[in-house]
Amino acid sequence: MGGRIKIKEADIHITTECGSCCDYCYVDPHEQCPTATLFKEGPKEGDTYTLKRVISNLRRFAGVEDLVFVGGDPCAHGNLVKLMRHAKVEGLNVVVLSNTHQYFDGGEEVSIETVANFIDEMDWTLHGPTTEKHNAFNKTPGSYQGVADRIKRFMAVRTSEQSVGIILNMVLSTIGSPELLHDIMKNAINELGLVPEQDFFTIQRIAPSGKALLEWRKWMIDRQRLADAFGVFDQILAEFGIETKVCIDAIPWCALPEKYWHYLEPLKGGCNWGQPNGVLSVLMDGRLQRCALCKNDLGVNILNLHGPHDFTYFMEKNTTLCAIRERRHLADTCLQCPLLEKCGGGCIIANTDGVSVGDPYGEDPTNPRRGVDYLADPQAVIK
Repeated sequence: MGGRIKIKEADIHITTECGSCCDYCYVDPHEQCPTATLFKEGPKEGDTYTLKRVISNLRRFAGVEDLVFVGGDPCAHGNLVKLMRHAKVEGLNVVVLSNTHQYFDGGEEVSIETVANFIDEMDWTLHGPTTEKHNAFNKTPGSYQGVADRIKRFMAVRTSEQSVGIILNMVLSTIGSPELLHDIMKNAINELGLVPEQDFFTIQRIAPSGKALLEWRKWMIDRQRLADAFGVFDQILAEFGIETKVCIDAIPWCALPEKYWHYLEPLKGGCNWGQPNGVLSVLMDGRLQRCALCKNDLGVNILNLHGPHDFTYFMEKNTTLCAIRERRHLADTCLQCPLLEKCGGGCIIANTDGVSVGDPYGEDPTNPRRGVDYLADPQAVIK
């Protein structure tokens, strides 16, 4: 590749604790999960001192710009505010993806107005068009109003540089019909007072990992509903000026009509997990993963590296990352597709040979299972 390799974003899992209980979740230490998740074992909360070292190394060695605190619910960590302060000292943009946005420092709750000084983006996954439907989905009474109130308090004191991101799951309870999705998005805009210049929606695919692997077909969507959803994104932009972004989760280009391909262009070749200037998932002890949904870590801990040169060497030589760049997991139909360089083949974890699902690199990174993203229809575009 040549030159120093950097990662733009690191998603750091600081706890496995979460007050919600969503049926598809890839991390839940309280219920039986299949072997496709790394999160069922080990401590429930990362050591604060270790996490601060991990954050410093991510910034200094990997060149990370955006640090996303995730979990579980990262707000369940008793020292999240301390970690946020440390990240800001290191010069990082701080994003928190939480179902509560109830912040603690040394075990004591800290006001949203104080937290606003240390956060650049506040993200929340919305599960339904009403309070009742959202709370029923995550099995957490009262959760909607609590987090909505805290987000509104953040918006009341934030600067023009701070954002709110509303995450929409691409499952039938969200995109079952265009009318349902439109109501979810419209109600969120009106409830929170989202601002076009700052705030946005983004989507999240449910891939076969964790609990979702146990009932994978329950979470599958089809190309028609996906296309209908992107039609709603166009409507919301026209009506309210609020953009919907495809930030991380790769979608096969052949799964959508050409008029929606511009939504997918920012990913520049499909999945950007593990790619230079892309994203890495980081476990609470510093181990690096391609993404949170893959079965194995990448065999490297950021705490064991000694500088940017070591990180660049890891990115260039890691067996799994090399195989992914060579697209060893893709079937010939995808490899021959004229859209491949733009598309990249969609989501790696949603890769299937028609029978098996889950991480194709899970058992043997040197010899992955070959298939295509279940949403793909590469034959439709092969010339």
